[in-house]
Amino acid sequence: MPAESSHSYRKTALVLANAVREGRLRSVFFSGATPGAGTTTAVLEVARQLSGTFGLRALVIELARSRPVYLRKFRFDPAKTLEACAGGRLRASECVQRDNSGLWFLPASADGAASDQNLALPAVLRRVLDEVGADFDLALVDAPPIVEEADFMAVASVIPKMVLVVEAGRTRYDALERIKRALSAQDVTILGAILCKHRQFIPGWIYRWLAQ
Repeated sequence: MPAESSHSYRKTALVLANAVREGRLRSVFFSGATPGAGTTTAVLEVARQLSGTFGLRALVIELARSRPVYLRKFRFDPAKTLEACAGGRLRASECVQRDNSGLWFLPASADGAASDQNLALPAVLRRVLDEVGADFDLALVDAPPIVEEADFMAVASVIPKMVLVVEAGRTRYDALERIKRALSAQDVTILGAILCKHRQFIPGWIYRWLAQ
């Protein structure tokens, strides 16, 4: 991993860790400005920083249901998923799984893309957080990109704080401005931004833009 990317993940993890320690944050979601922006990579790297550098116990919840990756990536038990929680077959605590590095996950199943659960998603997410939230310092939700509006807004209605993931070279400044205004209108707070797939440090305008 380039040193520049590691710097970006550490900076975001520091912001989140400080908010957790100050009692201002128990859950946050990550979403891409565009599909394929690198949200899953960002979630994983920030979770590793929170655990390894800051000693926090983090849970990654996968809600990008149209493109789930964690079951395959970590060879988790396919019977213990978000869909099993949503269907009432298992409790959330029974579906939380651990990878070889010690990180905790609640993975999604590809079956979730075949059924219309948009209306139930806020209730499912609230139930998961109620059941297992107290067991972790912070829940990191790997959410759909902003363009998948139904799922995105379902997540934002439960967790109004997010980290925006931007793919270098694909998202223009004016597009980010429109995204920021739209999120503000929905009372969604952007806690940080991660620029993925780049070879240089995040431009200063990203940080100035967040501070506006």
